[in-house]
Amino acid sequence: MFYLCIKTHNKTGLKYLCQTRKKDPIKYLGSGTRWIRHLNVHGNDISTTILGKYKTLDRLSKAGIKYTKKLNVVKSRKWANLIPEMGEGGADMSKFIDYKNMKPMPTGLWKRPDLTKYNQTRINPQKDKRLSYKIRKTMSKAQTGLVKTAEHRKNISKGRIGLKLSDEARTLSSKYVFKVKGVKKNLLLISKDTGLSYTILVQRCMKNPKITYKQLIKPSLKQKLIFNGAEYSVLDFAKYLNINIKTFYIWRKKGLSLNAMYKQRKSGKNLISKENILQILA
Repeated sequence: MFYLCIKTHNKTGLKYLCQTRKKDPIKYLGSGTRWIRHLNVHGNDISTTILGKYKTLDRLSKAGIKYTKKLNVVKSRKWANLIPEMGEGGADMSKFIDYKNMKPMPTGLWKRPDLTKYNQTRINPQKDKRLSYKIRKTMSKAQTGLVKTAEHRKNISKGRIGLKLSDEARTLSSKYVFKVKGVKKNLLLISKDTGLSYTILVQRCMKNPKITYKQLIKPSLKQKLIFNGAEYSVLDFAKYLNINIKTFYIWRKKGLSLNAMYKQRKSGKNLISKENILQILA
């Protein structure tokens, strides 16, 4: 007894028209070159549809040609067949294959829409995963020393055109990250929030890998301040106002600008009073 069957790969959706004389056609995997390669890559998770049972090879051959034309299995990229199914299993069919005009190997058109996520994960197992700094460092080391061709560099550049990273993405890709009121921030964001130089923040992290956020954002004596068009260091500006450095830091912690500090010094009022602070800031 001859069986004419359609094999369908459950994960990718690729189909294969075949025939077998085995007692259990369900267990038969198929023998086509493309089909076997596909199974080797994606596994043997397939389903079987039996189109018919035939007592003679002649009837099987006629049915095979009929279904080959009806389903367009040779030309369609949804099918793995390269030649019509004529019941010639095991014979050398290479003379019937037009290698020059042979349909290309299935790439993406055969993939089932409902398995898009599966296919993406299969190609890139790390897709949509948050990689730790340790893993990223290992990946970076693996790339160190690799010489990329001019064409490769050009393709990488093209792929990044128009790519905009969110603050969260930039933060996750940063080496130094601190939690500020429940929100993760990198040194660039901390620099914007505090007004401290990004270079100073990096230097502090490098000197002390276990530095806390409070230690990180301490005002820098090397920081340059611009007041009335002139440039001052913190110490110089404190001397200009005739106050000690501790008072300057207290005022800075209260959120006073340089102009507000200057007004406060001229007024001689008690800074600790909230009412006075509001008057100075107004």
